Amino acid sequence: MIHLNQLLLILISLVIFVGCATSSLSSQYIQNQKITIEKPQITLKNNNLPKTINVIFSEEDNNHSTKKFLEGFSMNYFYYKKLYYIPKINFIELVKEGGKTVCSLRNLSKNYSIVFLDPEVLETLDTECFNTLDKLNGIIVVSNNETRFKNSSLIPFNADRKNDLHSLLSLAKQEGKINSIIIDDLSTNEITRISKIWRELGGKVIDSKTSTGSQNEKLISELLGIEDSRLRSRKLARVLSVPLETIPRRRLDIDSIILSVSISRARSLKPALEYNFGESISVYLLSNWINNETYLKKEIDLEGITVIDMPWVLNASVNELSEKKNTRSRSFAIGYDMFELILLLNNNANQRSFQYTGMSGKISFNQGKLNRKSIKARIEESNYRALGY
Repeated sequence: MIHLNQLLLILISLVIFVGCATSSLSSQYIQNQKITIEKPQITLKNNNLPKTINVIFSEEDNNHSTKKFLEGFSMNYFYYKKLYYIPKINFIELVKEGGKTVCSLRNLSKNYSIVFLDPEVLETLDTECFNTLDKLNGIIVVSNNETRFKNSSLIPFNADRKNDLHSLLSLAKQEGKINSIIIDDLSTNEITRISKIWRELGGKVIDSKTSTGSQNEKLISELLGIEDSRLRSRKLARVLSVPLETIPRRRLDIDSIILSVSISRARSLKPALEYNFGESISVYLLSNWINNETYLKKEIDLEGITVIDMPWVLNASVNELSEKKNTRSRSFAIGYDMFELILLLNNNANQRSFQYTGMSGKISFNQGKLNRKSIKARIEESNYRALGY
């Protein structure tokens, strides 16, 4: 009987051990997966699919984002055209007159519409134009949590960078980071916003600085207290009247650095951090979305950094596209996904809810709302290791 009980205990222990090992391997597999983009399963032989699609955009565009959006949309249109879904596309450009954006959008309510307007243009819409847009059926891309279209027939697709910021900081907190230095630059200017969110999550802001030039090594040295350490050594050498050979020490109350800067500036800040004895400090990067900088396939200078961005920008592959012909633009990714969403939202089988991983992130539709999440990844051995959405 005793031997039987011992055998039973051994079997139970083995089951528990195997279960734990399986769970651990599963978790590890999930976190080591490559960044991928999927094509959703869509039934094209569907009478509900739009026969005419309006693409409404604005002429105000200093960063060529509209051009890239239209390229992405058109690229996916031609993909489905080969599969014999060929709707008529109306490209409609809004113009500005007398400081106000005006539009003539009569007889468009029967068609399905995609609205892609610069945030500044949305603010200059005259009343008639806004009311006309509000009655259209389709999707509007918003990048600043635009609330005026919440009750309209246009479904908001949020491409707001601020959502990515909260997601990245939440990951840092989950990984046990508390004491942080925040660095922004003139293009982002969001130390105040980051500090507020970080404190709300339970983090502490030890110091913060705006990177304004190329002297990033000096900036990092000052933030980590390296200059203070060198100054103490010089004072001690004078007191003792003998030359001293010392190794500067960085401050030890820092466990993380949060970067809100351009990608190119991050490439100079990370090596400066390692040069100043900060190689063990975790770095979290949310790059600005203003310029057209893109991540490289091999990011040597960003080794060890955790980033958040759209899968397409983080070099996810798409079999249907030739990478030589397409730049890694966020607007391109949104435009490409927009054509997928037209099909999904008008497909009977998926109309109530769906989820898929597109170029711009993990996209879900539930209870009449679209939600997009960027992917978080860690750069290891110059490659991107997915950490989840």
